[in-house]
Amino acid sequence: MKSTTHTILLFNCLLVLLPAQQITIERVELMPSFPQPYEMRDWKQVARGYDSLVFDLSASGEYLPL
Repeated sequence: MKSTTHTILLFNCLLVLLPAQQITIERVELMPSFPQPYEMRDWKQVARGYDSLVFDLSASGEYLPL
């Protein structure tokens, strides 16, 4: 039992030390790094808008306030 555990531990250590192999896939290399047109969403503004909607207790409407 002890030798099996040591063998498994040694094998796992060797796997960690071996460098990963990266292969090139031609079709993937043809793809652009950033799609065009690319527009980054302003997540800070999205979060602020969500907060102002959810925590506005004076809002009125069919399903408001939340």
